[in-house]
Amino acid sequence: MSYRKKIVALILVIYLASFSNAFLSGVKKFLCSLADAFEMIGGGLVSLMFLYGGLNYVFNADDPGGRKKARTTCVQAIIGGLIIVIAKNTITMISTGDLSLGQTC
Repeated sequence: MSYRKKIVALILVIYLASFSNAFLSGVKKFLCSLADAFEMIGGGLVSLMFLYGGLNYVFNADDPGGRKKARTTCVQAIIGGLIIVIAKNTITMISTGDLSLGQTC
């Protein structure tokens, strides 16, 4: 390989490395905004479903089938909340490249 081709190849590698860094920065911002959306929208939905299940439990105090259905709704809301927390932490770990869970985007 001639001297000139080596210089052109080196410049091309440096250019591509800077481009990939800018591209990954955009991906990181997207993942962080996705994690924030999971947290805000999902947290609100979990709260509403838990409240709905609790109100159904209170209003169906004399019906065992209604109480069981309301309790199932509350348990499913809690499981949904756990899934949202795990998804948020997983997305944050992937976007920051760090395994410490206290890291934010």
